[in-house]
Amino acid sequence: MIVGASDAHGRRILLTTSLVHLSNDACFAILYPILPLIAADLELSYAQVGLLKATMTAAQSAFQVPAGMAGERFGEALVLLLGNAWVGLGLASLALAGGYLALLALALLAGLGGNAQHPIGSAIVSRAYQRGRASTALGT
Repeated sequence: MIVGASDAHGRRILLTTSLVHLSNDACFAILYPILPLIAADLELSYAQVGLLKATMTAAQSAFQVPAGMAGERFGEALVLLLGNAWVGLGLASLALAGGYLALLALALLAGLGGNAQHPIGSAIVSRAYQRGRASTALGT
């Protein structure tokens, strides 16, 4: 049982947003085991690999406020879905990179899709648990 859920609707929202969050994080986590393969294929240094990951992480973080605003304007579920699709397609497109600069650009684009997850997912769960236990539902 999920602690703090006031009803079945709240539990469903928490489960759905958790699964969406898991899929978003899994897309980025899968990069770690393939980074050595990418580095070997493109003959990248450790610094270049670090910059690649840092670029993606910075892109993931930089536009969270605008992503939240887009969710309010166009619908949270739509923006969340499009963000996750963007991440998946962006990471898959890394396979098309023929060189380091293309890889960096694609990593930046892939990271931008990850902006939606935290502001929108947190807002959805917070609203579902307005009557209490939001901190428990959010894991804070």
